[in-house]
Amino acid sequence: MTERTGGSDVSGTATLAKLSGNGSYTLHGIKWFTSATTFQMAMALARTEGSPPGSKGLSLFCAKVHDDQGGLNAIEVHRLKDKLGTRALPTAELSLRGTPAEMVGEPGQGVKKIASMINITRLHNSVCALGATARALDLAMDYAQKRQAFGAALSHWPLHMATLQPRILAQEAESISGSIRALQRALQDERGSGDLVAHARDFLMATGHVFAAASLVSAARQQPCSKASTQAQQWCRMPPNRQLPWC
Repeated sequence: MTERTGGSDVSGTATLAKLSGNGSYTLHGIKWFTSATTFQMAMALARTEGSPPGSKGLSLFCAKVHDDQGGLNAIEVHRLKDKLGTRALPTAELSLRGTPAEMVGEPGQGVKKIASMINITRLHNSVCALGATARALDLAMDYAQKRQAFGAALSHWPLHMATLQPRILAQEAESISGSIRALQRALQDERGSGDLVAHARDFLMATGHVFAAASLVSAARQQPCSKASTQAQQWCRMPPNRQLPWC
């Protein structure tokens, strides 16, 4: 999706989709940031010939990344990105030089189609960031309870815990508000989508934020807070093996 000219502003997408003789397409252009070079297929935004400018002229395509011999399918990788995180997943800058692809959905509906995938990614990114923070704090607390200094564990000394505890409390608060903020942005595009609400609800339930999960469902249903409180009480009483109620 990302290209040099626009970054996250996909309206400037210059990748061109040319119709071939068999009814499929070939893609021509440069993608600045893609994580699909090791996969069998990739979703790409491109502009068909004669389409209007801006985001309304973009369509979504499913491209076959590798040919039958296992090589890249009319794709040239210029370089791999030196990223801060997710280093196990190679991310590349590449050129599409006639890569075969099939259109997904109707022409001009590419941004609408890809938006649902971006919304899920936003939520997953927030979960990963909060999860990494929680693990770091758990390790710090475990170390403080085991490391001995001046005849007692570090957790015994007020100055050490005065440094650690505010960060733990801040992480707990952010784990709720961050997830809700991510979902609020997603719901601007898909109000009350069952998949989006379910993803956020299950995450909050798994991290023990039962009331926040219930509030999220009530917000998606446009219900009052009293309904969320009742729902949270019901979920707290659920047996462990019972499936979570669907939104």
